[in-house]
Amino acid sequence: MDVDGVRVDVLAVPIAGPSISFRDAYRMVERLGPSTAIPIHHDVFVADPRMFADRCGIARVIVLDDGESTTV
Repeated sequence: MDVDGVRVDVLAVPIAGPSISFRDAYRMVERLGPSTAIPIHHDVFVADPRMFADRCGIARVIVLDDGESTTV
C-alpha cells in the first residue's frame, strides 16, 4: 500500500480480513496518522475491535456497534 504523504483525521480501518491483520491495521494507523480510528470488518472476519482499541495507543479508537454512528 502506497500512502506516503497522505494524512487523514478519521480513518475507518479494516482490522481483519483475508489480507490484513491487527498488525497491518496498526501500521496503517501509524502511517496515515489519524487522530481517530474506527475499526471495521470485524464482524465479517472475526476479530475483537475492543482488543484493537486497547492495543492501539497512537490514535483514539471508537468501536461502533452494528448500526451505530458517531460524530467525530
